[in-house]
Amino acid sequence: MVYPLPPPAPDTAVTRLRIGPTRLNAHLHKLGMTDDPHCPWCPTYLDTPEHLLLQCPRHHSHRTALLQSLYPLLLRRPTLADLLGGSPDPGLAFKILKHTRTFLQKSGQLHRI
Repeated sequence: MVYPLPPPAPDTAVTRLRIGPTRLNAHLHKLGMTDDPHCPWCPTYLDTPEHLLLQCPRHHSHRTALLQSLYPLLLRRPTLADLLGGSPDPGLAFKILKHTRTFLQKSGQLHRI
């Protein structure tokens, strides 16, 4: 059983998404803490950082806002690595991370990370 914990700070959430120890079902399933590794809203997709940030239809409106805010910076659709600070340009990575943190807050998913 997963005990309720307060949601992490947005910076902590991004770090967890980057290195892996999240409260998303795919990770909890690997630890034997849940029977179902799938997304709560998409029963055929694993509940992973990539699904949460780039695919889950539940967060479409927040993702659209995220993509619109990032297009002037990247001029392309971001990858998971981009969203988690993987740019070789530290200034660009900082700007992208700011938008990723906003997405996590506005989508209400910090408690799952």
